[in-house]
Amino acid sequence: MNKLALASLAIVLVFCLVLVGSPISASTPAPTTQRLNVGVVFEMTGPAAPGVVPMVRGVTECANWINNKGGIDVKGEKYKINLIIVDSKGTPDGGINAANRLVFKDKVKYIVGEVFPFMCEAVRSISDPNKVLYFTSQYDLPNPAYPYTLSATYPYIATKPVLYDYLVKAYPNVKKVAMSHQDEAGNTRAALAAEKEISKHGLQLTINEVYPFATSDHLALATKMVGTNPDAVDFNMEFTEGGADFVKCLRQTGFKGPILQSTGPDVNAVIPMVGNPAYATDWILPTFDPAKVRAGSVLPDFLKLWGNAYHVPFMNDAIRGWNPLYCLVQSIQKAQSLDPTDVVKAFTSMRTIDTVEGTAKVGGLKTFGFNGTVLEPCPLTRVMNGKPEFVGWYKTLDY
Repeated sequence: MNKLALASLAIVLVFCLVLVGSPISASTPAPTTQRLNVGVVFEMTGPAAPGVVPMVRGVTECANWINNKGGIDVKGEKYKINLIIVDSKGTPDGGINAANRLVFKDKVKYIVGEVFPFMCEAVRSISDPNKVLYFTSQYDLPNPAYPYTLSATYPYIATKPVLYDYLVKAYPNVKKVAMSHQDEAGNTRAALAAEKEISKHGLQLTINEVYPFATSDHLALATKMVGTNPDAVDFNMEFTEGGADFVKCLRQTGFKGPILQSTGPDVNAVIPMVGNPAYATDWILPTFDPAKVRAGSVLPDFLKLWGNAYHVPFMNDAIRGWNPLYCLVQSIQKAQSLDPTDVVKAFTSMRTIDTVEGTAKVGGLKTFGFNGTVLEPCPLTRVMNGKPEFVGWYKTLDY
């Protein structure tokens, strides 16, 4: 066989090896992406549904954002998040049923969602004994007896020092405060925290009226509170629509002093609900305009995803959906494990964590006995004549 023929034969043999694949390429397969199921529990029906729907959208867009970035990396293995969303219907029984389904039928190792303490406790009653990590959207009573239940938001009491420090500084003539709160555990704890701040600042409490949860008409209540001749009113926690109605009713009674609210609805959404812009004045609440983005925040990405998906104005309530999943993912990546016990240990050992509001502390040891809660910066806004005036970001206390 001449040299030309030998060369031709060699080329054919090399081509055949390429077609069938070499042993070297077969031993290094491309990494595959796996699916990580995460349960989501929110009251998508019930009295709180209007404020909760944005939260469901928030957790959905957080999952999309993480997946678009390649998912979660655990020891070289890639995982894309698959959300299993269940409606708790706004009742403890509904929360228990949702948790039972996710834990025993869907076999999830992680659950996120819920903002009301009684709903968080309903889900916790199933998740924690079964060592399923439950990252609540906001829970004000972390407990080392329930180590698998964490909170992605500061406790409801955390806004009280910020609100009252600002009140006495901006309104030095305020001496008397009328207060009310809904008949619900988280509201009650917020009211007790307010009483401490009132006493601490040398103010007088004229009334602390308890009213039914999810009340829609606040005129009679506002009239009773204003009848005690207060200089300021604190109605503590309310839904978006409820807060707007409370402000409107207080102004309709003729009350002209400052109004405090512990929860932070989206100012651009809630102000029009008051109706008369003149009513929405001297209204102080822990919220911010999404246009006021903190440096390094993921909010611009969030707003872009929201606009592309929903074509409706962004609502700050959506942050309560984004943050628990975002904090869970950071904890998993810190642990480099999918074992909920390892992930809990990773979270409780972290000093800081990222949130939509910016870099937050991880705390709770001082007040609750273990580091089970995120303590993100607290925003403060004052609404004047129907226009929001952003006051600033404040550090939350070490709890």
